[in-house]
This record gives sequence, C-alpha cells and structure tokens, in this order.
Amino acid sequence: MTQLLIGARAPYKCILICNCYTIIFAGDLIVTDASTASILILANDDAFGVFSFGDPLTQEVEEGSTVFYNIIRNRGNVGSVRVYWELRVTDGSAPLTPGEDFPTNGGFTDFSPQENQQPLAITPLADRLPEIAETFQLVLTRVEVTSGGSPDGNLVSLSTSNLVATVLVLASDDPNGRMAFNAESRELTVAEDFLPENEASTRATFTVERRQGTRNDIQVLWEIFSDKVGGDLPSVLDLLFSGQWESSMTDVINKRRPGTMTPVALFSGAQDQYVTVSPEDIPTLTNKIDGFSVSAWVQPFPECDGYMIAYTTPDAATHYLSLRLTATTSASSFVLRLSSDTQ
Repeated sequence: MTQLLIGARAPYKCILICNCYTIIFAGDLIVTDASTASILILANDDAFGVFSFGDPLTQEVEEGSTVFYNIIRNRGNVGSVRVYWELRVTDGSAPLTPGEDFPTNGGFTDFSPQENQQPLAITPLADRLPEIAETFQLVLTRVEVTSGGSPDGNLVSLSTSNLVATVLVLASDDPNGRMAFNAESRELTVAEDFLPENEASTRATFTVERRQGTRNDIQVLWEIFSDKVGGDLPSVLDLLFSGQWESSMTDVINKRRPGTMTPVALFSGAQDQYVTVSPEDIPTLTNKIDGFSVSAWVQPFPECDGYMIAYTTPDAATHYLSLRLTATTSASSFVLRLSSDTQ
C-alpha cells in the first residue's frame, strides 16, 4: 500500500473537521473503485476557545444588588463549553461558605456554539448585618466541552491572564451605628431660673444611643432650634463637620456658635487650607426643585478674597455651586454662582 502525504501550513483559523477527497490520474495508472482517499483534519488551534474575564476586572456592588462580569471566549468558538467559577476570600486561598456573604460560592456558565461572551451575575446577600466594605475574589477555575466533539489536548483552555476579578461589596447597614435619642430623652423640662442651691434644675441631660453598628470612633453633631421651627426639620448638611480637613487646618473651638457643636475652621489663605467633601456627602442640586439655602457664620480678615464653598468640575471651568467672599477694611461682598448644567 502506498502512503499519500499532503502537507499544509497550520493556519490561525480554527477548523473542526474537514472531509475531502483526492483523485489521482497519471500516465498508465488504472483507476479502480478504490482510487479515492479521505483526509480527516482534526480540530486544532484552540478550536473550542480560550476563556478569561473581560474588563472591568474590579467592580463595586451593594448588598442585595447585582453586578455583571463578562466572560470572554477568544480564539475558536466551536461546540458547547462550560466554564466553572468560584468566589473566594480576599487572598484567594479558600472558597467562601455558601449562604454567608453570597447565595452560593461557585457555579458555571454555559457557552453555546458561536457564542463569544456571556455575563456572570454576582449578587451579595442582603443580610441586614452592619458590615464594613469587604473585598472578594471571583476566579475562573476550569472549562470543559459539553457537546460538539471529544477533543484532546489544548483545544479548550483558560487564558494565562485575567482569570481573577475583584468584587468590592460596599459597607452596609450602618456599620458605624445609627444615632438617636433614647426614649427618656425625647422631651425634658428645664428651669430658666433657679432658687439658691437648686442650680441643677437648670440643666438637662439627654442620652444619645448608638444602635446597630458599633465600629470606629464617631462624632455626633447637635444643634438647638427654636420651637418656632416646628414639624420636621429640613435636611441639613454640615459640610465642615462631614468634610476631610487638611492636616494644617485647625478647629477654633472658642469661635463656635452658642448652642452648637459645629466646628469652626480657620483659613489662612495658604494653598493647603481647604476642606474636601467626599462625593457621597455632596448634595445633589438637581433634586432641589423646591430650593435650598446656604448658611455660614463668617469672620473675614481684611483684604480677604476666596471661596467659602465651591462645587466645580475638576478644571473649575463650570461652577455647579460656589459662594465667593471678598472683604476689605470697610465692606464685604458675596457672589453666588449656580449653574444650570447637569452635574
């Protein structure tokens, strides 16, 4: 029997099976019924795919919400493939306990023939327990072909990179506590005047409770309002209280307003003299359809010129909200700027 060898370059294109026939006619050769041969080209070059996570590899999610990670199928897309995944602790050393932080600690995602991408949904449990932000690893662990052939070798595989994604579950259920007056401190009576040796009658002690979470050291801002306010108080944001102060800043305690514990900042005009408000504490101006007010107690120095508050784009080209103070030895002026642009 004569062996017929046909050579071909190994292309990058993935081929599953090719059946073809070669008929030979030459010279005085007598053609019989057995004059054809079949050539079977086996699946090759990752025909069933190489799998990995697509961008972004790190995402944030709240408890009870769902975030989607993309599993990408590169190279070939022949046949049906199952990709297995697992949720692990931060260092990736061990899988999580099912039902503790997530409904399950692992599973699989199926790819049909010709599918190149599938979303993987991750939903942290809403357990109503006060917790700080936690980080977990989402890992692709293995792949297997479920239909379309029984390939051998490296016809389906995990990629050498982007096999680990990060799930950042945000702090939830007030891990630092929920503050409120206790029942005995809701309404107290105090005397305006007192008889000799009855000074204690002019003092009242209110007890503040820290409910739910108890993490970290916290401060509670309080203020005395007149009974003329009545009803529910408006939403009040003390930006000096909630903001992050530069290390060079000082709180001038003896300048505090009577009846409050709000801090008083001293701004010298140096470049590092400012307070930054984090994004979660910035009021959303587009929702203030009924109006809002800005209140501040200021003791300006002569020849003062600067912004008391400025909420702008990073390049300061657009001022969503800013209040500028200019003071001389004889007068002070304020300029309020409010943009109609959507923030």
